[in-house]
Amino acid sequence: MATRTRYNETSTSVAGDDFMGQYDDLLKILFDASTLHLTSAAGTDTYTADVDPDFDADNLVDGMHFTIKWPNANTGSSETLNIDSVGAKSIVKNDGSALASGDLVQDGYDLLLYHSNKFYVLSGGGNSNSTVFDHQVFTESGTWNKPVGLNADRAVLIQCWGGGGGGGYRSGGGGGAFSEYLARAGDLSSSYSVTIGAGGAAGVAGGNTTFGALVTAYGGGRGFRSSFGGGGGELAAGASNAGGSIGGGSSPGADASSIFGGAAGGGGATRFGGIASYSGGAAIYGGGGGGYRSGGASLYAGNGGASSSAGSTPSGGGGFGAAGGSGKCIVVVL
Repeated sequence: MATRTRYNETSTSVAGDDFMGQYDDLLKILFDASTLHLTSAAGTDTYTADVDPDFDADNLVDGMHFTIKWPNANTGSSETLNIDSVGAKSIVKNDGSALASGDLVQDGYDLLLYHSNKFYVLSGGGNSNSTVFDHQVFTESGTWNKPVGLNADRAVLIQCWGGGGGGGYRSGGGGGAFSEYLARAGDLSSSYSVTIGAGGAAGVAGGNTTFGALVTAYGGGRGFRSSFGGGGGELAAGASNAGGSIGGGSSPGADASSIFGGAAGGGGATRFGGIASYSGGAAIYGGGGGGYRSGGASLYAGNGGASSSAGSTPSGGGGFGAAGGSGKCIVVVL
């Protein structure tokens, strides 16, 4: 039989105190079933918070829901929450198991369910791989520091692009390569040096982008003669050999040899009394090759530069006589 009726169905009308009493009961049902936002949250592991409106005499009731913004990440596995000083209750995962360090994220929001003297974390939380916990983009060299209190089982995705090679005399520079690494947070050191590969100046190869010793994305090769476009950076050492035809620049820059490699630059050799101007090669994750005529396109990185135009960031090879695009590094804690 349903107990949450809007009023008592009787054969006689209800008025006065009886009427107000029935609706007071109804409001209590609504209060107990509402999702209430907690304020003034404080503490680490032993958390306290306030709720508005205040609890009635029953205090916490099974089925109540609360939202909270954690003031600090948790560090252990015996966390408690005390709302309005009614008593500390354990905080557990949605399956009832103990929390791990970093499951509660500083400044992160969670939805809690109260049941049988425990608060169950229903959504969010540091251990949810569907939630981006931390996202850092490096366009200049620096240091990546592992977030404090990070759960050891979090996934960390590291993506790097090398610098594009600079274009030479009537030749385009090669695109920089792409490289990525998926790591377990607990297997990473507390910090790593991040070096961003510079885009090569005219006639200079692009620099390598590195994340400590874990990830290296090689720079694209330089364009150095009219018939020699710069080679695209690959997963192995960055190439410096020609991307176009060595015997007279009679072909465009070659496309990247893998989905992660950079494309080769196009040449602009003199042929039959004229200039054969060729485009840079295309790439997917690496940079497009620069060209004497037009730059090669990249699906996910920078395009190669056209005649006298710099390559785009990240990793695009420079057009003839122009600089390559600089590298880049993205680190995402999932």
